[in-house]
Amino acid sequence: MNKSEAHEKLVDELLVALSATGICRVWRQPTGAAFRHGKMIRYGKKGSADISGLLVGGRRLEVECKTGKAIQNTDQVNFGDMITRMGGLYVVARDVESVLAIVFKAYRNHMKE
Repeated sequence: MNKSEAHEKLVDELLVALSATGICRVWRQPTGAAFRHGKMIRYGKKGSADISGLLVGGRRLEVECKTGKAIQNTDQVNFGDMITRMGGLYVVARDVESVLAIVFKAYRNHMKE
């Protein structure tokens, strides 16, 4: 499996697992550029996470997926810092289980409030 396939597999697995929890709604958040009518068109927010969503209670959830030895670039770090500063939950994901643990912990903390 190449790096791109491994990344897409992790994104897909997280979308399914997070959706199945019942405590959040998630969706892909594509970012990039493409040519349209001979012009370069950029879409999405530069540095945004692979997965966006909402936790029960309205808190923003952002999940940046990384596989292998991949690390966040500067735009991704800045995006994550912004989400955190604004009260959202930003997670760098390398596997499904650790992300689920973080999301369930955030949910339990919300329910205590």
